[in-house]
Amino acid sequence: MPNPAYYVEIIDTSGQSAMDDANNSVRVSLIAGSGAVVDTELMAAAALADAASATPTTPSVGAIPQLMNATTVDRQRAVVAGLDSTGTGIAAAGMVGQLDDTSPSAVTENQFAAVRISSRRAVLGEGVIAHDAAVVGNPNLIAGVAQAHDDTAPPNRVDTESDLTRFATDFDGAVFVRPHGAQVWSYHENSSAALTDATVHAAPAAGLSLYVGTIIISTGAATAMNAFLEEGAATVLGPYYLEATAGRGLVIQFNPPKKITPATALTITTSAAIAHSIDITGFTAQG
Repeated sequence: MPNPAYYVEIIDTSGQSAMDDANNSVRVSLIAGSGAVVDTELMAAAALADAASATPTTPSVGAIPQLMNATTVDRQRAVVAGLDSTGTGIAAAGMVGQLDDTSPSAVTENQFAAVRISSRRAVLGEGVIAHDAAVVGNPNLIAGVAQAHDDTAPPNRVDTESDLTRFATDFDGAVFVRPHGAQVWSYHENSSAALTDATVHAAPAAGLSLYVGTIIISTGAATAMNAFLEEGAATVLGPYYLEATAGRGLVIQFNPPKKITPATALTITTSAAIAHSIDITGFTAQG
């Protein structure tokens, strides 16, 4: 059975028939029982999805978003894991604040409002309190961690040098402060030999000084002895004299600590080869 023939009428701008079954007709063939034959290059309708083919076999209609990049227009890029980009084609996001110092407006609960900024464009924190003023609201505070005066490990203790720590206070908020620097050292001597320029501590690095806090000297023989400390050839502490009595000694506590010339070693010399002991403590710090 031959396919049925249908005719298409074309109307001109005046409404007159310009092409119909009697005037240069255009014949359209249909397959019986199936309607008109559609010959299309468009892809079948489907839900939009990610990971579409980069090389489709049929044409599609779409738009590629572009962004203004200073003086050029570039295709928009997606931000993905491992991105290492100069920023071309990546949409910029910014926060805009409002300078509202004269009469800050209130905001209703669960409503939205502009962020307040200073005249220097800095975002203002909640509850900025002036000195000697009552605290209102929930301001950002710099505070310590209270710890008890007992023989337990303090809550702030860390296990590695240069780890971040919080400063410690007692229950009244008073800060615990040590009267010496963190770089402490000690010297101990227990012998019967006379000392000549024995090193108490080597010279620290440039810009650092040794600080002597405590000196303890005792003798174990009925022979007089003296001791003095030097930096180079200059005596800086002593001489300290002990009479000829076994068991004599001295204890000196420096407050403030005795400062040695920066980047200079500290030595000790004694006058007699008798039984004796010497303990010197101190710390290294800037100065």
